Amino acid sequence: TKQEAEVMAEAFRALPASEQAAVLAELRSWMERFDQAGFGVKERVELYEYRKAKLPCPFLKDQECSIYASRPLCCRGHLALGPREKCEKDELRPDQLFVMVDRAMHECYAAMLEHEDIVLDYIGIWLAELLLGVVRPSKTRKGLKVTNRTA
Repeated sequence: TKQEAEVMAEAFRALPASEQAAVLAELRSWMERFDQAGFGVKERVELYEYRKAKLPCPFLKDQECSIYASRPLCCRGHLALGPREKCEKDELRPDQLFVMVDRAMHECYAAMLEHEDIVLDYIGIWLAELLLGVVRPSKTRKGLKVTNRTA
């Protein structure tokens, strides 16, 4: 969500300048590969397509999240069911079992917010807008209305 990207952008600004430069370079690379994969013109991208495109998060540094405390729900909801070794070793990763909790988690999140509607899109798209100033249309952008607002 854009709200999550704003939290991530705040965490980005707290990183040392050298790490910020590395994240921005990775984000530019992510945008280029995202476009090359044709994802910007699709309304929905399947998880296997996304993983096949090899689009790692720009905040990964030495295979660890550099803003772990500020990571978005899509990362918090990416759960490995097998042993840690199958996540850490690339050659074992294909045998790892994963569970992704995405839209349902975001709908719960929207309900918890109760004060503003929520708009979903790839976190990289939001980060490109917030950190690089790159604004562009995205067919993957979806709005969720919060109907149980409190006064």
